[in-house]
Amino acid sequence: MSSRGSEVMNEIVQILTEEAFMGKMVVILAGYEQQVEETLAVNPGLKSRFSQRIFFPDFSCEDACTLFRMQLQKEYDLELSPEADSTLPTLMGQIISAPGWANGRDVGTLVKRTNTAHSKRVYMNDGVKSQDEQPVSEGDLQNSFSSLLKSKSAAPADATKSQAKNLGPSNHQYAFGEGQAAPPPPIRLDEPVIEIIPEEPEVTVQEQVAEATDDEVWAALEEACAELRYNLDKMASILRPGGEYPPELLDLVQAKSRCNDRARLVAVLDKQKSQLLEKIEKLIKMREEEQTEKEKAVQHKLKMMGRCPMDFEWLKVSGGYRCAGGSHYMSDGDL
Repeated sequence: MSSRGSEVMNEIVQILTEEAFMGKMVVILAGYEQQVEETLAVNPGLKSRFSQRIFFPDFSCEDACTLFRMQLQKEYDLELSPEADSTLPTLMGQIISAPGWANGRDVGTLVKRTNTAHSKRVYMNDGVKSQDEQPVSEGDLQNSFSSLLKSKSAAPADATKSQAKNLGPSNHQYAFGEGQAAPPPPIRLDEPVIEIIPEEPEVTVQEQVAEATDDEVWAALEEACAELRYNLDKMASILRPGGEYPPELLDLVQAKSRCNDRARLVAVLDKQKSQLLEKIEKLIKMREEEQTEKEKAVQHKLKMMGRCPMDFEWLKVSGGYRCAGGSHYMSDGDL
């Protein structure tokens, strides 16, 4: 710890011993166990003043599945098919048993990858069919969960949980009965509390690059285009031969996908560039055909109505139609 950090901890010890604050202040140290222990070791009188510790265990499989369903519905308005819902606990159990289980962070990653897998299946296989018409399939789940499993390291499955299993009476100042743990004692205002969170392995830049899968990059592209308010024409101009990715788009995709290798990021986008362009141009064509049909219907209605009262032709203007004489106007809503 730096000299400044030591000064802060010494000041905390001094405050805890002053009568003016006793019984009126609660001091909580929250963090990973190892870092909390190192902090307490800075001052010899500090550790004895934190007599209670609360350990927050990992999510159970049931808790993780519940959170997964909630986030999937809240963030992407997606539901699981019956087959996918019955398979979810098995797949979630595999993720939990893998090394480096990160609880809520892993659930969030799985939700994001599931949405990406679902979107790719719907839009790539079913063309322009609405995403809302199809629930998440069992195959979507398997694709998203398997991609996260592959990104996990080869460390022993219980490596990150060993600290939780080793915490016993010597680590917690709780009263334990024979073979059964008693609830922790009530918290007193004059006794500071330490909150201990299971330590998670640090992720290096190289590991972040490896974890940024193609699915994550494409999900990040979709989110970035929406955030930057790119329309179909803008996206098509980027993807067509000679088009370039705007720096603002690459910066946002890179930040969202956690891919720190710009060259790899561009390579992933280029790999499916032509396929995505084909889909976008199909949507543009359908939009133009729809607009043409609407225009024909409007022209037919105008023809049935006849010329304006001054016998002038109707001309298309922004938001509607105005007669050639300029005196009469009909909005698109009127038609």
